[in-house]
Parts: sequence; structure tokens; C-alpha cells
Amino acid sequence: MLLSYKGKMEEHDLYCYLSFYSHIPEETKAKIKSILSELILGTVNTNSKDWQTKYVPKPLQFVDDPNSPFYSLLVDSINQNLDLLIKTIDSDEAWFPTWKWTDYEEDWKKARLEWAGNIAVENLVILKGFSRIE
Repeated sequence: MLLSYKGKMEEHDLYCYLSFYSHIPEETKAKIKSILSELILGTVNTNSKDWQTKYVPKPLQFVDDPNSPFYSLLVDSINQNLDLLIKTIDSDEAWFPTWKWTDYEEDWKKARLEWAGNIAVENLVILKGFSRIE
């Protein structure tokens, strides 16, 4: 299935392929790295204005570590994404989702805080991995 994709893929599917990639033998990685590279470049949203207000696939969702084999594809966008993480922590020292559940407003009030916790852990791990915090 992966070999049939050209240029772009739904981001959640691509996240799964990247997880798979990290667990396969080197010889298999060599066969699919160029395909994954093409899909990452075609799928990632590099518009930093969108990152703040929309549910879009951001560079750090594809490359969350400077040792990633795909880091060189997105170096500039990754640095912008890291800068934005630091800049957008709010006055409560939290990151809140850029999306919401419009159909479940009462449930969303609680879920929003839970998502903020999840986002905070992910962002802090990423910032530490890129040596942006001590």
C-alpha cells in the first residue's frame, strides 16, 4: 500500500508508517525512505500561521528528534516550529489545542484541559530533545 502513494498522504496514516519505519530492518528502511521523504514533504504544512489556528500536520509531528532520518528534509520549518512552541506557551504556562469539539461543547471543557496536558508533555519532550530547554 505504501508504495502506491505519490506525493501526499493523510497525515494520521503517515504517522503510522513513520512509527513502522522506526522498527524495521535497515535494508527495508533503505527501500522505503525515499517514498516516506516524498510523502512527508507533500503532507507537512510549513505555513507557521496555520500552525497557530488550524488542525494541520506540523513539521515536529513528522520529525520530533534531531536524530531523525528525515530531519534534513525540514530543518528550517522545524526550527520555526520550535521557535513557535516557545513563543506560544500562554500565560498559564500551557499549550492548548488549536481545535475544538463543536458537537460536544460540555465534554470539550474537560477534554481541552486533558489535551493541554498531553500537548505539554509532547512539547517539553521535543524541546528537550532539540536542546531548547534544560
